[in-house]
Amino acid sequence: MSLRIILFLIVISLSSCFDTPPIDVEGDIEGLRPIYYQGDTKEITSNPPRQFENLGKIVVLGNFLYINEQNLGIHIIDNTDPITPFAIAFISIPGCVDYTINGNIIYANNTEDLVAIRVDNVFMIVEVIRLEDFYSEFDFASQLFPENFNGVFECVDQTQGTVIGWVETILDEPKCWR
Repeated sequence: MSLRIILFLIVISLSSCFDTPPIDVEGDIEGLRPIYYQGDTKEITSNPPRQFENLGKIVVLGNFLYINEQNLGIHIIDNTDPITPFAIAFISIPGCVDYTINGNIIYANNTEDLVAIRVDNVFMIVEVIRLEDFYSEFDFASQLFPENFNGVFECVDQTQGTVIGWVETILDEPKCWR
């Protein structure tokens, strides 16, 4: 009886080593596609307002709303009149998924770096400090496959730029899975 259990455990452990998807991926299937950033990921700029797409955290400070656009930056909204708020700027911070604000300084992740940005004037932002490689959990592997995800995804093509995130979409016969 114990020999059967040992053989069963060996077969189960070896089956996880096969390099074939656990599901049939012929045709279209829901999965993740990498979001590429082709510019300098360390360049942080103030830009005109842009459309909202994949929103995250919201911080209210005075008459302003700061809304994270996942992996891309922070929208700044003038909320002086809550009935008619209007977008005034978008701060591009590649790879930004989280931030906080203290006074007139935004602290945000910029891919693996932590940056502090002075926003006295949202049209003329100033990078105050950058702590390179601050986020130790970010590593090269996270650019090759989506973290904390099990399923199919589009394989990363490093010639298209730096992966700053992943988006759920319909994929045509993806070759990668996890």
